[in-house]
Amino acid sequence: MGDMTYDEIKSLKSDIQEFSLTLKKYGEENSSILRENDISFFNFISKRIIFFKYFYSESLPYGTNYFCQVLISDFYYLIISLIKHEMRYVDVKMISWTRFGRI
Repeated sequence: MGDMTYDEIKSLKSDIQEFSLTLKKYGEENSSILRENDISFFNFISKRIIFFKYFYSESLPYGTNYFCQVLISDFYYLIISLIKHEMRYVDVKMISWTRFGRI
């Protein structure tokens, strides 16, 4: 996995801006007005999603790919649940034990 080129970075920035617009529309559809600080936070999360997608590779050690997939899914779910004003219940102890193979 090599370094990203300027064109790839420019494309990703464009994708993040497009994703932000999509989130604004989704917020309006769900009676949620997203402020600038909301969009900024979602952009922050989007960059983490991109990092884990970039990091995700078939050559990673066993279990790492699953860990990346779960994090990506959790980040998407976090964004959607925040826009919909849903409560999220997470058993942190159970997640940390099961994800790292201690149960």
